[in-house]
Amino acid sequence: LRNLSPTLNAENRLGMGLVAAIRAETEAIEKTGLVRTQFSLEGEEVPLDSRQELILFRTTQELLHNSLKHARARQLCVDLQ
Repeated sequence: LRNLSPTLNAENRLGMGLVAAIRAETEAIEKTGLVRTQFSLEGEEVPLDSRQELILFRTTQELLHNSLKHARARQLCVDLQ
């Protein structure tokens, strides 16, 4: 989890868009070597205002980190529709 702390600066990640930020987050988790990740996107990204993007990104980030910390997950799948 310490390796993921640089991703806490959501503004940097969100500069690339919500979908790209979530994809980058899963890639960062994969690079730790702790778990395998899978990312899939169905459909097209819907434009959101920056506050909505931040809320969705932080929620997704918290879900991923809680899965690592508490569930001891070996694989994480993120499916966006």
